[in-house]
Amino acid sequence: MPKKKATNEKSAGSPGQETERCHWTSADELCLINYITIHKAKGGDRLNFDKKFWVQVATDVAHTTKSGVVKTPHSCHQKWQRVCASLYSATFYIVDWIANFSGISWSNECGADI
Repeated sequence: MPKKKATNEKSAGSPGQETERCHWTSADELCLINYITIHKAKGGDRLNFDKKFWVQVATDVAHTTKSGVVKTPHSCHQKWQRVCASLYSATFYIVDWIANFSGISWSNECGADI
């Protein structure tokens, strides 16, 4: 049986009509991150990738998907955005802890001034 395509959108349309959502396993996430790490030059300094890049990512991730729906280029792009957001959030909390609670000197202009 062929795998269905993924959607990250909530069900829309007539009542009773449901769309399947992506389930990202650790292996899928690792494949996504590894692919982007290897090909990061295609995204430039800000890692802004074009649509063709996300098609290639989805194709690569499809090889690791063992169950569930096939990841689409759109679902891969959305997952990458969520991964980046969680990393930025974690970085903020670490810097905030250093700046306010650790006793180590910190300023936004000079950092730890080391």
